[in-house]
Amino acid sequence: MPGAIHRSTASCKGVYVFNRREWAAVMSGAMRWMDMIGVRPTFPTRKRLCAIGAPDAKHMTYRGAASMNVGLFNTLQLSATQTVPALVAELNRFQPDALNAYPSAAAMLAEEQIEGRLRISPRIVCTSSELRTEDMTDRIRSAWGVEPFNCMGLTETGIAAVDCPAHEGLHVFEDQCILEVVDQNNQPVAPGCTGDKVLVTSLFRRTQPIVRMEVSDLLRLTDAPCSCGRCLQRISVIGGRSDDVLLLPGTQGGTVAVHPIQLRSPLTKLPAIVQYQIAQESDALEVQVVLAGGVAPEKVAAEAEAALRSNLFTLGAALPVRLQVVAQIPREAGAGKFKLIKSAATKGAKEAPRQTPMRV
Repeated sequence: MPGAIHRSTASCKGVYVFNRREWAAVMSGAMRWMDMIGVRPTFPTRKRLCAIGAPDAKHMTYRGAASMNVGLFNTLQLSATQTVPALVAELNRFQPDALNAYPSAAAMLAEEQIEGRLRISPRIVCTSSELRTEDMTDRIRSAWGVEPFNCMGLTETGIAAVDCPAHEGLHVFEDQCILEVVDQNNQPVAPGCTGDKVLVTSLFRRTQPIVRMEVSDLLRLTDAPCSCGRCLQRISVIGGRSDDVLLLPGTQGGTVAVHPIQLRSPLTKLPAIVQYQIAQESDALEVQVVLAGGVAPEKVAAEAEAALRSNLFTLGAALPVRLQVVAQIPREAGAGKFKLIKSAATKGAKEAPRQTPMRV
């Protein structure tokens, strides 16, 4: 049906089928991504490449990394669900030249490097599969002295967009997919504006066509040229997902829509906070934070709670804040991703589909 929108919901699992030719197209996109960030094969000494992603082959990050392990690189595949000490031990042994990981995992490992428990010197660091916040980026820079790359991948399309050495946004692989940034009514937004969602179309899948599938990513596209010289359309802003927007009770009645960046900002300004998660409950915002070593927990917790309350008051939201300092925040079941903001609509829901690719 022309113009139809196919919605991807968080309440059901998805199975995505690729034939061999289509999976080869996914892998070609992955090789292009690696070439763009400077991870190229070398012989006779192969580069050591570590990928930290999903724990098993039901998920795209695991399946993709396993398919890439054909001898071009000396590859170590780790799970984001492993404990931090276990990851540190494996990485200290392996000494990767390049590291690709979920942003939350990379930021935690960067803190381990800063505190001296992790001792690696990757020349290339890239993140994917989650929102990378500015505080995560700063921590990666501080730990390894590199500017991290970023990558956007979708199970429907494989690699959809990739950062380049100019670091001026992510270049969309327009020969493999179409990303339509639209508003709530599925109308295109003006260039340079952030949409409410994205309609995704794969250009190479025939076994299971994907046409205008709706996903909730908050993106901003630009056609302005990149200084690297590539003419591909770019994603200039990745703002998380629309289902992370919280609808909170307002001080004047009704509800107030609070964008996740308005909740993240107060916490990212406190360098003692290594990791955090905000969950919307019926009577409060439940906030968990993990702190760096050598800081006063009571002082940092009080500062963080006061900053969040101040932001909410300014926005006209009336929900109280309950903050707790913890040693570790559990990851999501399934792919082991880490969700910074949990709205009432998505809290406790299963991870969205687009996670079970199959080859035929």
